[in-house]
Amino acid sequence: MRTRKPGRLARWFCLTIIGLCGGMIGCSGVPWESSYDSAMRTAATERKRVLLVFMSATDGDSIEMEREVFSDEAIQDLMGRYAPVRLDPFLHRDMARELNVQRLPAFFVVRADGQLVGGAQGKMDLDRFQVFLIRHMYN
Repeated sequence: MRTRKPGRLARWFCLTIIGLCGGMIGCSGVPWESSYDSAMRTAATERKRVLLVFMSATDGDSIEMEREVFSDEAIQDLMGRYAPVRLDPFLHRDMARELNVQRLPAFFVVRADGQLVGGAQGKMDLDRFQVFLIRHMYN
């Protein structure tokens, strides 16, 4: 019996997904929470705000922000003042729909009591993201 080898496109797709997913998991040094619930617990106990980040391993803008923005030490320090949690909008459809996520990456700041403080959608450069984090840290 002859086994069929996957085509080049299928191999490329699999390798790309594996590579992107691997690149999205903790490579930036950001102390990501494992779930929304754990982020809310951390926010309550440490008197922080939750930073919800909707990203996808297949979205080019999400990948660029992971490499170019989240890897910056100043951004990592600022994100350490939050309880950041990264969510895939396809796995967390209900929450993404509730927050009206239209573009990736999408960012939302939530107080420990669940009150939405602010948000932004779409790729941001380092300076713009830094301003976003500082602005929503205390307002």
